[in-house]
Amino acid sequence: MTYDAKRQPSADVSARRLGLQFEQLVRIGLRLNPQITDIESNIPIRSGKVTVGEADLLLRLGDAWWHLELALKFYLREIGTEGLKGYYGPNRKDRFDIKWQHMLAHQTQIFSQPAAQSLLQSRGIERLYKACLIKGWVFQHPNDPRSTYPDPINPHHAGGWWVRQTELNTWLNTHPSSARFMIVEKPYWLYPPGRITGRALSKNQLERELVKRQGAVQIWVVIGESYSRQVLSRGYVVQDLWGMDGN
Repeated sequence: MTYDAKRQPSADVSARRLGLQFEQLVRIGLRLNPQITDIESNIPIRSGKVTVGEADLLLRLGDAWWHLELALKFYLREIGTEGLKGYYGPNRKDRFDIKWQHMLAHQTQIFSQPAAQSLLQSRGIERLYKACLIKGWVFQHPNDPRSTYPDPINPHHAGGWWVRQTELNTWLNTHPSSARFMIVEKPYWLYPPGRITGRALSKNQLERELVKRQGAVQIWVVIGESYSRQVLSRGYVVQDLWGMDGN
């Protein structure tokens, strides 16, 4: 499919799944680039009637064709663990080193499979470049003094904080009394703060609300209300055993 680069695509991200929102936003950005003339997304690779995989994006930039694999990640940096293996998803079901190797060894190699050759030939693609695009946030504990990051983490990445439940009161007391806090559910992590309708909580209200919660909870520290609301920082409150004894 060929896109008119002058056409302004809609930025209304309505997908409930966070990953789909991210993919939609990436496509919107790419379509606004006048050098990109062709974009296909979620391309199934089939061998006969069997789907052997799916490529995130296939695009033409100038005269070059690119295969782009996408990922949106929110990683907490574990204290005392070096390298990418120290970066975990909020509920510890995902680890950066495993995800990175999977993207390099499997996801970006999908067009090397024999099943993909006819698809490339049908589009006249003789040479295909490949790349990974990982966006997201890295959250670091306030007591973790490290300021350098392993490859491929951009040192200028978006960042935040994380604390355990028993550390929450001490952490809250580092904020001014005027600060307010929002519990933000996963489908809204990419939303502008003014688009989120949830109420902002005081320190005491936040502590009472978190007693009812299980697992990791994303918190935004905010000022202002409604469409004028601004995020000062974002972070996670996790259970006390997070990162201990393999939890």
